[in-house]
Amino acid sequence: MVAEQVILGRLGHLRTVVEELRRVRPRDLDAMLRPEQTAARRATERCLYLAIQDVLDIANHIVSAEGWGYPETYREAVQALAERGVVPPDFGTTLVAMAGFRNILEHEYVRLDAERLFAYSRSEADFEQFAGYVLAFLESE
Repeated sequence: MVAEQVILGRLGHLRTVVEELRRVRPRDLDAMLRPEQTAARRATERCLYLAIQDVLDIANHIVSAEGWGYPETYREAVQALAERGVVPPDFGTTLVAMAGFRNILEHEYVRLDAERLFAYSRSEADFEQFAGYVLAFLESE
């Protein structure tokens, strides 16, 4: 059984981090590339990492709590949400990409592409959409 308070806590954290992302990210790609924007770029990276990690933690919790197996990777966890109808299949693809980007933020940060970082920093609607799907899932439980 899903621990609703755990998920709601993570969703609250996700909302807070996305709001912070909106405040700290550079306004455009040119600004992100300027040397004087290094701190803002790093803050953007961290906010994105935390937001994606919240999504993945929620996915893992739901999959495990519902008895849908024990995913060995984040990709498997988000794919399980799509397979079980928590999120639509096309949004599952978005989540798989998110999990991949999280790995880049975690392990390949030295070679992080500024254009890709900028694009992800503008994807807060994906986080809001994910939260909506999870809340609908909780209501259906």
